[in-house]
Amino acid sequence: MKERTKHRSQDRDQREWENPDNWHGGIFGVYESEADSRVIVPKKNPKMGWTFNFAKPQAWLLLAGILLLAATITVVAILLEKR
Repeated sequence: MKERTKHRSQDRDQREWENPDNWHGGIFGVYESEADSRVIVPKKNPKMGWTFNFAKPQAWLLLAGILLLAATITVVAILLEKR
């Protein structure tokens, strides 16, 4: 039973990913689907990598964390260089 539910969820996620109404931003490929259970999904052209499902709050938190980490590394590098 659990396997069947997982399969249905994967089918729904795939249908959501294929729905052009869930893609915005043209070449940048911004993806938003509340019905898709995934936070990270392949880009519209999977050869181009992955993107966030911006309908999920976890995606925004993950993006904020990545940006905060990059900013912290930059600040630390600048402070260490001034020594």
